[in-house]
Amino acid sequence: MAERTDPVEGSDAVTSTAGPRRRVWWIGPRAGVLAITAGLLGVVVLAWARGLAGIHEVVSSPRLAWWALVPLFVVAEVVVVHVQVRREAQAVSLSEIPLVLALFLTTPS
Repeated sequence: MAERTDPVEGSDAVTSTAGPRRRVWWIGPRAGVLAITAGLLGVVVLAWARGLAGIHEVVSSPRLAWWALVPLFVVAEVVVVHVQVRREAQAVSLSEIPLVLALFLTTPS
């Protein structure tokens, strides 16, 4: 490994010219994803072991007719949020909101 002295006058610091170090595989974004996955798996196993799997009935939720969702979808597609960061602009549609309401509050027929 070659070493060189800093050209700054009066400085005796020695620096290395070796390239950047490679990250160890368990340090980095992959480790975070694996830790979250393992944590979620642990929570599920704990919930299953504590008896939450024995719950068979779902609590009744409010119902919403399909025709009431039509205006919500129209408004969500007309109203678009424009987000500008530096010199880039993105248009974000809010159509996910009525979609989630439809999934949770309507019955299949």
